[in-house]
Amino acid sequence: MTNGNALDVRDLYVQFNTRAGVVRAVDGVSFSLKPGERLGLVGESGSGKSTIAMALLRMIKPPGVINGGSILLGGSTEITKVTDKEMRAIRFARIALIPQGAMNSLNPVRRIRDQFLDSMRAHGVKLKSDEAKERIATLLTSVGLRPDVANKFPHELSGGMKQRVCIAMAVSLKPSVIIADEPTSALDVVVQRQIMETIGNVQEEIGAAVILIGHDMGLMAQFVDRLGVMYGGKLVEDGETKEAFRSPQHPYTQVLIDSLPSFDEEPRLVKIPGQMHSPLAPPPGCVFHPRCPKRFAACDSIVPVLRPVQGHQRVACLLYASSYPAQPQLEPVS
Repeated sequence: MTNGNALDVRDLYVQFNTRAGVVRAVDGVSFSLKPGERLGLVGESGSGKSTIAMALLRMIKPPGVINGGSILLGGSTEITKVTDKEMRAIRFARIALIPQGAMNSLNPVRRIRDQFLDSMRAHGVKLKSDEAKERIATLLTSVGLRPDVANKFPHELSGGMKQRVCIAMAVSLKPSVIIADEPTSALDVVVQRQIMETIGNVQEEIGAAVILIGHDMGLMAQFVDRLGVMYGGKLVEDGETKEAFRSPQHPYTQVLIDSLPSFDEEPRLVKIPGQMHSPLAPPPGCVFHPRCPKRFAACDSIVPVLRPVQGHQRVACLLYASSYPAQPQLEPVS
C-alpha cells in the first residue's frame, strides 16, 4: 500500500560508535517528500544534514550505524531492510546523489562516456554502441553541455562542467528522488546560479523530488518549496519556505535568517553566541538552549518535540508548547 509520497523518513537515528564515546549524528528526524517537491535541509556544519543524505542512500560506513527509524521510498520500499545487493540496484535508479565535490566523484583516468556506461551497465541497461552514444549525448545536452564532452577526461573540464556531468549521471536512470549535497559549494556565484537552474530543469523534466543540502539560506529561498532547519542532529523547524522566511518560529531559524544581507538596512554582522556543543556531549533538554537568546529554565531539562504551530510550519521549541507536563509560568533566563 502506497501513500503517494516519494519519500517518508520516520524517527531516523544514526550514531557513530567512536573510542571517545557515542556520537548521535541524527537524532530522531522525521519528514516526508512528495513527488516533484523540493526540500531544503539547512544548518551549521555538524548539524547532521549530510549524514541524513548518506543514510537515505544506505552509505553510512562503520563506525557509523543506522540504529533506528524508517526510510520508506516510494511508499513501498523500506531502505533500512533491503539487502546490500538490492540497495545497489536502487541507487541511481530510484534515489540518486549529486555530490558536493565533482572532482572527487569522477574517475580521473576514465573518459566521461565510460563512466556513464559503467553506471548504466551496473543497472542492467544494455545499449548498442550507437544507442549509447545518443543516450549520453542527450543527457549531456540536457545539462547544457556539448555531446563531445563524453570523449573528455575530467581534468579537461571546468568545475562547473564537472558538476553538470555529475547532474547528468544522477538523472540518467530517471530516479524519483535526487539528493543534492551542497552542489555549488566550490563554484563562483555565476556558475552556482547556472548549476541550480540546471538541477531545477532536469528535475522538472523527469518529475523527481529533490533534497537540497547546504548552508546558503539565500539559495534555499530561491530554490526549495519547503525548508527543514537542522541543529545538533535534530530537525528544529520544518515548513513552507515562504512561511519560514516571512515568519520564522524557532530562535535558531530567526538568527539564520537575520544573518542574510539586506539592501534595505544598514549592513550588520549577526552571529549566534557560543559554539555548537560537542557531539560527544549533547546538552540535556533542548539542544539549542545553551546558545538560545530566548531560553527558559525548562529548556535545560525538557526535550521539545516537533509540532505544528501555524500554517504548515512545525517547530521543536518550548516557546510554543502548552501541553508539556507540569510546565510552570517561566521567566526568561538572563
